[in-house]
Amino acid sequence: MPTDRQDLQVQTMVFYAVAPMMGYTHRWARVFYRMLSGHVQLYTEMLVDQAVIHGCDITVLPQEGPVILQLGGSDPDTMARAVAMAEPHAYVAYNINAGCPSDRVKQGAFGACLMKDPPRVAALIRAMRQETHRPVEVKTRLGVDDLDNDDHLYRFLESCLHAGCARIVLHARKAWLSGLSPAENRTIPPLQYERVLAAKARFPDAQIMINGGLSTFNNPWHDALDGVMLGRAVWDHPEILLTVDPLVTEQEGRGDIADIVQHYIAFCHEAGARPSLFLPPLMGLGRGKAGARAWRQSLTNILAQRTGQGGSGKHDPLLIHRMIEESFVRFTGDLNGAKLTQMVV
Repeated sequence: MPTDRQDLQVQTMVFYAVAPMMGYTHRWARVFYRMLSGHVQLYTEMLVDQAVIHGCDITVLPQEGPVILQLGGSDPDTMARAVAMAEPHAYVAYNINAGCPSDRVKQGAFGACLMKDPPRVAALIRAMRQETHRPVEVKTRLGVDDLDNDDHLYRFLESCLHAGCARIVLHARKAWLSGLSPAENRTIPPLQYERVLAAKARFPDAQIMINGGLSTFNNPWHDALDGVMLGRAVWDHPEILLTVDPLVTEQEGRGDIADIVQHYIAFCHEAGARPSLFLPPLMGLGRGKAGARAWRQSLTNILAQRTGQGGSGKHDPLLIHRMIEESFVRFTGDLNGAKLTQMVV
């Protein structure tokens, strides 16, 4: 149980992160992303508090490095219980989902619904803090439905901060709970980066991170805010994570992408990961470059083999080895094929 506000403080340097994304930032994606960057902050997919309480797998592999657990829920007692269940694991912080507009969160009255009820979010933060000394943070939007003005946003943020919220992640759009799908909510509401900057000016001592529509970590908001969070851009172009470590350390990043892919594939084989989980994070590599489409088709073919179309459905590491070697060499141009032949299969 925290006894001092200082216990909840997070790093004061600029914070770089990969957004929590349902169906994307699972364990194996996090392992790959960590191999690309030692300093980027990783988040889990959103896990519903009830799922955590009832025993869903929340273990963190050492290879994932620092990970923040994002929780979805609206009941303070249940969210606190979920944090208590997660405490024995290696999470470095907990994040409340107060921005997702999907049907699933609407049914549970959490996600973006929470923006309509600042006192409830404050109660969630306080209850969760009672179970951990680690930071509790909130990921939210600029507004929801007709509650889309700075007065409401500032009341919401003030309520969170007074309850002990250590960091606010602001997606620079509002959310519509009706009429738009989650995908449309990521593109149709206009981006309003200036409102995120205004929120930081209003709360200069608060840790405020920007998210939404960003394609690079080194962007105009880098110096004005406390953190930059990318989501789909990382899934579509995972090699962008190679730029994070130099931003933090002012030294070169982590070597050759081909070596990293080699180690990732070998690790996943050894760990018994399913191809349907560990191969999709690789599909964005080289997007837009010559041979990238063939690379994605090769991975699709591997997944088809895995699902048993005309075969046994068993994982065939030799097929993975051969197809990666053939397609990856074509579009990277600098992959050392001899190293791939040494990969443990």
